[in-house]
Amino acid sequence: MTERIAFLKTLYDPLPLNEAVNLIAARAASGAAFAYVATPNAQAVVRKNGGKAPEADAAFDDAWLSTNDSRVLTLIARPLFGLD
Repeated sequence: MTERIAFLKTLYDPLPLNEAVNLIAARAASGAAFAYVATPNAQAVVRKNGGKAPEADAAFDDAWLSTNDSRVLTLIARPLFGLD
């Protein structure tokens, strides 16, 4: 996997969709121990930046894979922060 990046205090694995799907499928086929995928959306990022739910923050940060599923975050990531 690639190195995680922090965007608005939230960690993400910067992978294209097909790579994320392949990683998940390979892990499932390998018989590896349970792991989970997090998909922090804009609401989770706002909550995290406001310190509203630290227990949820840890769940996002500790995920085996963390991907963006937010159109709002996608819209601001590239033009404002230069991120894909």
